Amino acid sequence: MFTARLRSDLPNSLACLMGKLDINKIVDLNLSHNAFGPDGVKSFQKFLREAKNLKVLNVTNCGLGPIGSSMIAESILENEEMKLTEFYACRDRLEDPGMEAMAKVFNKHKTLEKIEVYQNGSKAGLAPLLESLASSCADSLTELHI
Repeated sequence: MFTARLRSDLPNSLACLMGKLDINKIVDLNLSHNAFGPDGVKSFQKFLREAKNLKVLNVTNCGLGPIGSSMIAESILENEEMKLTEFYACRDRLEDPGMEAMAKVFNKHKTLEKIEVYQNGSKAGLAPLLESLASSCADSLTELHI
């Protein structure tokens, strides 16, 4: 949807889309393969902070980088009611800071069953991610792709 748009168009376009969603009904949000990066994340942070019924979040190949993934993690951590069961962020260049930020989310959401975060750069960022999964999701996790 956003690959052919100017970078300056992304936040407003994504904000229009997110503003039309019923935040109480969305359980699966798939924004994958849209090159919105951290600028676009700003447009759905409010949604992540308030979407108490969201179970599945897919932001694969969105150009998040460490900044965008950290913004997503912070927003999710502010939402006390959300209980993710699936998270996808492959090929997003999360690097160490992004993986560490997501590890905090995984540590909080003890309900995660499936996680895919492959092709994200550094192997050092995997240590906190795997530690959080071992301590919080060992009983619920059925699939892990790193």
